Amino acid sequence: MKKLFFFLAIVAIVSLCREMACTNSHGNLTEDLQHNVDTAYLESEAPDDESKTHESVDLGLSVEWATECMNRDYRWGETEPYNENKPYKYYRDETIKDKDGFDLNMYGYTKYITKENAQEGNEMFYDNKTQLDLEDDAAYVNWGKEWRTPTKKECEELIRECTFENKSINGEEGIKVTGPNGNFIFIPVDLRVDLMTSSTSGDGNYFELDVRCVGKPAVHELDRKETWSIVRPVRNK
Repeated sequence: MKKLFFFLAIVAIVSLCREMACTNSHGNLTEDLQHNVDTAYLESEAPDDESKTHESVDLGLSVEWATECMNRDYRWGETEPYNENKPYKYYRDETIKDKDGFDLNMYGYTKYITKENAQEGNEMFYDNKTQLDLEDDAAYVNWGKEWRTPTKKECEELIRECTFENKSINGEEGIKVTGPNGNFIFIPVDLRVDLMTSSTSGDGNYFELDVRCVGKPAVHELDRKETWSIVRPVRNK
């Protein structure tokens, strides 16, 4: 019986020592242990940052272009792959009751609308935003903080400064885009070759780069809730 009591006492002392080693004089977790706990929690909660798993090419332009496109289609302003069964994230079409009890149809875009383009039925809403917030940028959210969707200006620079030619590389047909410094990126034709920009006209449309436009690649507008595009991310030098 004495031996059993002695053994239990030893166990209690060891446990107490361990607890004291993990806490400070105020009974809180020590800084090192708390850091480990916080890190483990943050790592489990944080989205995957794949920025280190993708590469870019310096074409001699203001930004570096990714060596590949994102492998899914996206609607402008959405960070999840396109799903035809889901309504567009920033559009509403609903009927509500006004203060007199009459039906009022509220419809239109709920983000990225300029004042002059506020839509009938939703005239009170506008934010004058014409560039994607990072939280709505598929490249930034899915590839990591180094990456983003190129702007209209950066796509126009690509058109102006680079040459575009149909090319077969390693047996794959596509478009070779060569920069002024001789470096190039390749866009396979098995992908949609209209590339999303992060810019909008503020009226419900966004700008897109069509790299196979007849004659020469061009930037044009498309309805963002009805259309989806490929994203070719860029990152700053």
